[in-house]
Amino acid sequence: MKNIHSFLGAGLLAFGLCSSSYAQNCSYDPNNPLVISSNTVWNGTQQFNTDIEINSGATLTVYGTVEMLTDGKIIVKPGGKLSINGGHITRNAACGPSWKGIEVKGNRNLSQTPANQGILEIINSGKISHACRGVLNTTHTPAGYDWQHTGGMITAQNAIFENNTRDIILLTYHDGSGSSEPDYKATFTNCDFLRDNNYNSPSALLSHMALLDVAGPSFAGCRFIRTRTGDTTEDRTAIGATNAVFYVTGSPQRNGRFENYDRAIFASGGGRPDKEIEVSNIDFYNDASGVHFMACANVKVQYNAFYMRKGQQSPGGDTYGVYLDNTQEFSVARNYFTNISSGIITRQTPVVVMDCKGYSNRIYKNHIDQVAGSIQCYEHNRNASGTDGLVIQCNDFNKFSNIGADGWVIGGWSSTHSVTAELGIAKHQGPFVPAAPVYSKMANNLHTVGDSVHWWTQHTCQESFYYCSEKEPRCIPVSSNRPGFSRPLVLLKQTIDFDYSTLCPDPPLAISPDDQNTTRGGLMGEDQDWGDTWELLVQLIDNGSTPGLEAQILAAGNPDYQQLYLDLMDMSPYVSRTNLLNLMGIDDFPELATRNILIANPHGARDPEVMEAVYHHQPPFAASTIADIEAGSQTFTSYDVQTAKISGHNYQRHELLDLLMASYGDEEDALDRLAELLEGRDELWLHYMLVDMELQAGRLAEAETHLEAIAATAFMEGSEADLHAGMLTYYGVVTGCLHDERLLTQLNAEEINVLQDMATYEQAGYGLLRNKAISLLWLNEVEAEYRLPDYPAEPQGKRTFSQPNRPAHPLARVQVYPNPATDHLIIQWDWLQLGLSEALLIELYTMDGHLLQSQRVEDFARNTSVVRLHDHLAGSYILRLRSGEDVVYSETLLLQ
Repeated sequence: MKNIHSFLGAGLLAFGLCSSSYAQNCSYDPNNPLVISSNTVWNGTQQFNTDIEINSGATLTVYGTVEMLTDGKIIVKPGGKLSINGGHITRNAACGPSWKGIEVKGNRNLSQTPANQGILEIINSGKISHACRGVLNTTHTPAGYDWQHTGGMITAQNAIFENNTRDIILLTYHDGSGSSEPDYKATFTNCDFLRDNNYNSPSALLSHMALLDVAGPSFAGCRFIRTRTGDTTEDRTAIGATNAVFYVTGSPQRNGRFENYDRAIFASGGGRPDKEIEVSNIDFYNDASGVHFMACANVKVQYNAFYMRKGQQSPGGDTYGVYLDNTQEFSVARNYFTNISSGIITRQTPVVVMDCKGYSNRIYKNHIDQVAGSIQCYEHNRNASGTDGLVIQCNDFNKFSNIGADGWVIGGWSSTHSVTAELGIAKHQGPFVPAAPVYSKMANNLHTVGDSVHWWTQHTCQESFYYCSEKEPRCIPVSSNRPGFSRPLVLLKQTIDFDYSTLCPDPPLAISPDDQNTTRGGLMGEDQDWGDTWELLVQLIDNGSTPGLEAQILAAGNPDYQQLYLDLMDMSPYVSRTNLLNLMGIDDFPELATRNILIANPHGARDPEVMEAVYHHQPPFAASTIADIEAGSQTFTSYDVQTAKISGHNYQRHELLDLLMASYGDEEDALDRLAELLEGRDELWLHYMLVDMELQAGRLAEAETHLEAIAATAFMEGSEADLHAGMLTYYGVVTGCLHDERLLTQLNAEEINVLQDMATYEQAGYGLLRNKAISLLWLNEVEAEYRLPDYPAEPQGKRTFSQPNRPAHPLARVQVYPNPATDHLIIQWDWLQLGLSEALLIELYTMDGHLLQSQRVEDFARNTSVVRLHDHLAGSYILRLRSGEDVVYSETLLLQ
């Protein structure tokens, strides 16, 4: 495995260069291409020693095999079409190891219609193999890419791409002719992208996909499988994307799959409010890094399965499921993470969040099963207010006892980062607000009971409050902060009955256009309440805590209770025993207001009858409230209550805002509606998303207007004002280039120098600027180093544990079909390849890791078995094959 902690990025974009060497009688003729001017059908095997050009109005349909010379290529001109219908286009093996590939020529100034752009169709197991670049959405000459003729259209269904130096290159194209930008017309459905030891070109393998400044190509049910061994020069990346938005999903027929890559998906610089970057219903198997987003936004990683291999005990040897670096407005939800390695398991991390300062970032309801590492949160993952940010909620950690913490929160580590600026997660992990239970969004992660520690905090400068039900032991984490400058996780256990399905519902579904106005009204209400709550907090900060302010905060919305609070606090510490008991008899008097009154009258805590009323109060008081009364202190102050209310409003309003953005993004006037929705908001990151959308869609004047208005509309505090000044310089490079009518791939030397300076910024708080500069340099094929921090292994070696030995190659050939399945499943295997010596167990698990069905095959040498599925509901399941203690195969099963 290569060191995935540091790379220069050029490998994501490089042109596939293939040598030109010919055997005897393999002479290439560059001057006399074969021109297809009318509809033509080819069967059988065809060999050509020149290029093939398909003119406008003509369709070439390939049912057979086409063999090309090393310098040969096929050019589909605008208005022309190439259909590979079960056919195969490949090299002439007697004449060289490769051929140039297919160039689908377009016109970047026109919309994507059959008349304006070239079209490539690959269907019915059509195949492209041994090409330098399987498909390019423009043409390439000795002078380089033709940037004026991008936009070629591609449809591939049940296609095969095998042993190409690079399979697909999509270069910058945007259709900004209307009030919304359509998705780029490049769709890949149920395609296989394969690499094995039959690749013998002298060119080093590049990533399967290079997506550069495009919006909307889709990959549904595609499988990227790498079985190649021994090659230390190849770029083991499946999808590499720069300034691009794309969709990688399962299809109705099958999940997608990435197997044996260093980086399955790596994306930098992409993010728009009208188009989510989506990764869903994908199996990641034995990849060093599953999904890595750098300086992206509006990201959804949901309903995937990560079968993780162990890392290496060396710098850069970590393995990751999901890595999010300076990425805003993301959701990592309903994913499954598990370990597939044997022996000593180390440096294995399901999710990393690095310096992500959005308002509604969520790691929600994932199932983490027998993985050695933790969810790791590095540096600054709160927004400018210092309260909101990353929330880790409702995740199920089903791990071997004492193999490592479930959550690890780290502030700055390098000497160049200021520890005082580091806030690793949101201040309120929930947040549950006793004064306003409507905001009950408790953390309620489920941990392994009996572990010595579940949460570590290290190098953090403020505490975080963690809300959970005390009725479920697995909800209560054991936390610890390491020696040095660290603040702990403060547990606020609530006396709330725990019901996982109620307290941890699935992520909200999309809204219909008919619900937009209602949702917008709810958002406006939350915005108003959030603003009112902020005003009280400002008063509290400016004037200090007074009984009047505390009454407004703790008894908000009930003037009678506010007055009662003021009266009793005015009488303190002389409130009579009778009045304290009368107070305890008011069931709905705010809990923390009651606590403050009892703390202000310490004789109450010494009175058995008063304390009996405290212990038996209905509804029950939280354990932390009772502890405060007994100790005569406030763990959770009025300031904390107010920030919790703010977090509650932010949670609600950004959930509504995400639904609105997704709904508006589907409208015909998406650009206008999203601009109107976002231009007046206070969240800085939303403004950058809006500007990026407008710049990509060709709305330069609107983008510049919004850039000028950010300082007056966005809430900025501390280092964010300095970051914004840098971002204006970055956007100055972008807008200057576009004013000159140059593409963002055509920056001049001065602009490159500005970006290179930004790419070296090491100060805390500048990560987004640094990474966006790096991404734009990569877009211009300029090397710029991107390096992940090499944090030490987790405390006390807890990332190491031992698993029973498993075969070195757990993916020996196994076939499972049909998948999706209905009432039965057929499984076939090769017992010799699997190394079976005892009965085979076929097991079916829920995505939460619960065993539903087990079938024992004593005669394993028969190599087949039928599994009945009548008793199970439709949905996703985990299929595992076991031999003794070893898992020899695993796959996600879709049941219809």
